[in-house]
Amino acid sequence: MNISSLKTCAGCLVCKEICPKKCISTIQDELGHIQPMINSDDCIDCGLCAKICPEISPIELSTTKTIYASYDKNEEARVKSSSGGLATMFAKEIINNGGVVYGCAFEPPFTFKHIRCDDSESLERLRGSKYVQSNTDECWKAMRSDIKDGKKILFIGTPCQVAAARRISKNYDDLYTIDLICHGVPSVSILKRSLPQTIEYKKIANITFRNSNRYQLQLLNKEQQIIYTRPLHKDWYLKGFFTALFYRESCYSCKYAQINRIGDITLGDFWGIECEEAATETEKGISAVLINTAKGETFIKSIKDKAFIKQRDVAEVKKENKPLNHPSKKGFRTIIFKKLIRHTSFNTATKISLPLIALKSFITGIIKK
Repeated sequence: MNISSLKTCAGCLVCKEICPKKCISTIQDELGHIQPMINSDDCIDCGLCAKICPEISPIELSTTKTIYASYDKNEEARVKSSSGGLATMFAKEIINNGGVVYGCAFEPPFTFKHIRCDDSESLERLRGSKYVQSNTDECWKAMRSDIKDGKKILFIGTPCQVAAARRISKNYDDLYTIDLICHGVPSVSILKRSLPQTIEYKKIANITFRNSNRYQLQLLNKEQQIIYTRPLHKDWYLKGFFTALFYRESCYSCKYAQINRIGDITLGDFWGIECEEAATETEKGISAVLINTAKGETFIKSIKDKAFIKQRDVAEVKKENKPLNHPSKKGFRTIIFKKLIRHTSFNTATKISLPLIALKSFITGIIKK
């Protein structure tokens, strides 16, 4: 099968890394999503790209064994995270044992990519939710080198990225994986189009999308001073994200949007938690932790003394976490947006595609005046 024509391509690009002739490059579709493209003149039809592709050759998912509500007991560390801080706790455990961590970071001037971290300082770049697709292209070569060197590895990413990590590692015993509860991924190109044209990209050192449970886009400089900020009620990018307006096409048929999982551990926000012990902690962020494999069980035990951990049931975690039940739905508004964005501005395309939300925003603005 020619991967260039794969409609459910998740953009992991393991095909590009595995190609012996290096004849796979990338292009962007009309929404800026990265797609692999084969140079047929150099292709030798070895079939390795199709064999390694998790979309063409799916990996069997694991049945969730145990579910916890959890957060880092270290208050200072927890407030730096967008949820309960569990991803950072797991990552530090790997680093402290001589391993390496791969996760999504913002890379100036304006890209999001998976980077390799081998110390606590570099881990800080992975903190916080990123509501945009990370480019994993460059991390696969580094991972293969770490596997050759016998390194313990933690890979954190969306389920489709975790599937790619498992493919490239070929069941490597010292690979630990954390998949995130994912709604879907917009492209970096769409995010950039949502920003004012006056933004000086060379000054941006970091981007945040939320602080604990407060959603607010912020661009920061090297001194961590705010260059630009946009609260949720004025942010059409975040509104489009939460309404599944401009995700990658594969997100609308995601095979990982269910309770059976691809990672050793699954992490996300524990929305709608009913645990009395954690009721007063929701504003600071609480993680839903799904333990899916024996590795995951060993991993959670390694941090149990540093974290609040309370067992919960499947029904509770599925109730408010839709991606544990089904993929995000592609509506008529998604089709409208795709047609409009070719001819008009991001804000105009979004407002026309989401008329009821636009009307509510307009009325709220009048009331606040």
